[in-house]
Amino acid sequence: MEDYKFLPTVNNDSMGNRQVEANRKEAFADGTCPCCGYITIPNQGDAVAYICPICFWEIDLFINSESEPSDQNNGLTLKQARDNFAAFGAVSPWLKQCCRAAKAEEIPKGKRDRAGFNKNVDV
Repeated sequence: MEDYKFLPTVNNDSMGNRQVEANRKEAFADGTCPCCGYITIPNQGDAVAYICPICFWEIDLFINSESEPSDQNNGLTLKQARDNFAAFGAVSPWLKQCCRAAKAEEIPKGKRDRAGFNKNVDV
């Protein structure tokens, strides 16, 4: 797996011309997104306020069903978000520009050959 940086190299006026590189790494994803189904959520899916980079669903640990509106997702239900992801490739059409393609390792092993899981893959 590649070594991703959480933050890019930064520079501001108070530091002069020297640049400081952040040592943080991207969160390790080990949980599936409840909306798109890709393995993008850290902490086994219990990541408060984490946004899936593939569909842009914000994890909401406070909803109890897929038909309950999510405050973190502008009142969308999980079912509506899944339907939108199937139709537009994002939880809302206007968020598609913010989403990225899935990496091969983010596809759940049992679903690697299904058409719906291959259309948004970056290989």
